[in-house]
Amino acid sequence: MLRVARILLATLIPVAGVVQAAERPTEPADASRATRVAEARSAQTLMLQRRTGGVAASAPSAAPSPEAAPVLNALRTYPPSCLADPLPTTPSGPLYRNSNVQLAATDGAGNFLREAVTITIWRVACSSADTWNSATLMRIDRQSQYEGDDEIYPLFPAIDIAQGAVGFDTPLLSLVRVATEPNTVISDVAVDSPVVFSTTYVLENYPYDGANAFDFNLPFSARFDNQFNSGVRYSTINGIPLYDPTPANYPEAFLDLPVSGYLSTNWYDRTKPGEGLVIQVYEAPGNTTSLVFFFTWFAFDDNGTPFWFFGQATVPRGTRVVNAPMGYLTGGGFAGSGGSVSAPQVWGTTTFRFSDCNTLQLGFTANAGLPAGVPSASGTREWTRVASVNNLACE
Repeated sequence: MLRVARILLATLIPVAGVVQAAERPTEPADASRATRVAEARSAQTLMLQRRTGGVAASAPSAAPSPEAAPVLNALRTYPPSCLADPLPTTPSGPLYRNSNVQLAATDGAGNFLREAVTITIWRVACSSADTWNSATLMRIDRQSQYEGDDEIYPLFPAIDIAQGAVGFDTPLLSLVRVATEPNTVISDVAVDSPVVFSTTYVLENYPYDGANAFDFNLPFSARFDNQFNSGVRYSTINGIPLYDPTPANYPEAFLDLPVSGYLSTNWYDRTKPGEGLVIQVYEAPGNTTSLVFFFTWFAFDDNGTPFWFFGQATVPRGTRVVNAPMGYLTGGGFAGSGGSVSAPQVWGTTTFRFSDCNTLQLGFTANAGLPAGVPSASGTREWTRVASVNNLACE
């Protein structure tokens, strides 16, 4: 019934932008297509085998060994802090697009058609401490009148990448892993999976020893294989250039980082031995719109005696600059001995900005009239990340 209504609508309203049924033409029988799809899926399965000490091993079981712990994904194609789930649905920045990609489609009853979709590739600016970094996204958009149609729907193509010496038909090396959520190791979209709704994907590397490690910051081209033996089998997006951001084309590459848990770590100033900062960014229970930014600054007073400050602020997600009051305590003693600790005393204000995952600009201003013995100053200091937390790298 849904298909009949759609055909009638296309007949009664022949306006620009309405795609006629002829734009999903029936494909002739192709007995060899099933073999090609099976071969493509077998290649994907092979490439999902993890490398272990340089030797490929099967994917981990659902119950990891007790000693398992998060480790760095050495084959990651972008800084882990760059993307979160869900992926963006609106392409931005320079776009590389093919608006007439002919994908295989099916009616679920064994009959094959072709459906024209738009595939867009774009990059998202990431933290860039030493060299420009980005994450590369790909979106398949169905035509608006077919969006959500689960009676006739396109099928996910086999995707190959050409980069450097690797061509589209380089066995195994040209295969690219495509995931629907970021920061995965073995997640992949199988060839011929249904594409019922327009979807964004992120381009990743396979964990297999025989896989190629693509650098999507460098120029590359993409090819989409709908596995038909006749008509339009391949579509491409060629000549995606070097990621070379400017304030005009990728303004976010030149902004401070949004505050996130990836910035939680120890920080030091190499010019001021003995001082340090500890920063923790965490979620408040039941609050999905804000983050809590907490810090402790281990410093010295004017006599060289250790003196520490602390502060906290609740900020909306996406905040790039944190302004927080800073305080201190007096009294107390070592290991709980000594007098009672004072209530928190307000010292002044601070500003935190992160130009990249490894660099912090700390601004501070003391209030007037602080008690004698309490250090007082104003200025800006640059701090450097000490290490990643639990091997979950920010960049």
